[in-house]
Amino acid sequence: MTHSILDLLRNAVVHYGYWAVAAALLLENAGVPVPGETVLLLASFLAYSERDLQLSWVIVVATIAATLKHSASSTGGRQRELPARKRAPLQVAYT
Repeated sequence: MTHSILDLLRNAVVHYGYWAVAAALLLENAGVPVPGETVLLLASFLAYSERDLQLSWVIVVATIAATLKHSASSTGGRQRELPARKRAPLQVAYT
C-alpha cells in the first residue's frame, strides 16, 4: 500500500476527468493546500499521452475555474467591505 500522491492524483484525473481539474484549481485558489498546478500538469500530460482528455478542454476548464474563483473572491471582498466603510468612513489626514 505504498501509493504516491501522483498515483492518487492520476487516478482522480482519470476517473473524474475535467471535474477533478476544476475542483483542484478552485480549492487551491480558495486557500486549501491542494496541488492544483500539479493536477493541471498531470491532466495536460494525460491529454497528450493517453488521449483520455483533450488539451483544449483542459485549458478551457482551468481558465474558467480560475476566473470563477477570482470573481467570487473579489465579489465577496466588496460585500464585506461595504459594512466596514459605513462603520468607519475613510479619513485622510493632510499634513
